Parts: sequence; C-alpha cells; structure tokens
Amino acid sequence: MARPNDITAIQTGKELKQWYWLKQELVAFAKHLGISAAGSKFEILERLANALDNIPAEPQTLATKSTPQSRFNWATEALTTSTVITDSYKNSQNVPGVFSGALRRYISLQYPIYGLDESECRKNTW
Repeated sequence: MARPNDITAIQTGKELKQWYWLKQELVAFAKHLGISAAGSKFEILERLANALDNIPAEPQTLATKSTPQSRFNWATEALTTSTVITDSYKNSQNVPGVFSGALRRYISLQYPIYGLDESECRKNTW
C-alpha cells in the first residue's frame, strides 16, 4: 500500500501513524480539522491520531514560571557545604568556589574550576 498523497484522506489514527509526514503537513491537517497545531511534530501527530479515533483531547496546560519564595542571595551570602539549595538558586560566581574548595579534599585538580585560580580555591576550603 502506497502512502496517500492527500493527508486529509486518512481516516484513522493507526493509518496516520503508519506513514511519515512532514510537520508542515501535520500542522495543515490539524488546522483543517480545527484542532491545535501547536507543539512538536510528535505532539501534533498524537493529537491528530486521537481526533481521528474520536478520543477526547487532553486539556492543554501552560507552563508558568513560579516566583521564588526564598530570599537567599546566592551571590552574596556565605556558602558552605551545609547550605541548603533553595528555590531561588542561581549559579553565581560565589558558588564555584564552594564546590572547588569542598572537592579539593577528595580530588586534585590540574585546572581551576570555572576560571578560579588556585589561591581562590584554597581560601574556600572547609
């Protein structure tokens, strides 16, 4: 059986998934059926297959960025190996010194971590 030239001739999700489709073909077909054409190629393909098989669409949720609750300032606070990672974590210049200092006990580094020289690494040993 040859691949149909017209994607709108497809009747079932199984038949749709049997063939290779370009994303632009899937987007056009989704618009033709009146369903969302947003997302990756495989998300659209799954949505189309479900629509053809009369499976209800799952409600789309939008990802929202939450505001950090912690006021801990990773750039200026004194950090130790006991510092709890909070929801406001940011990898600032203050953080690599803690890791390099803590790791120096266990491994020897030929090259400084994140561009810190050896004297900066040594002052942060615990």
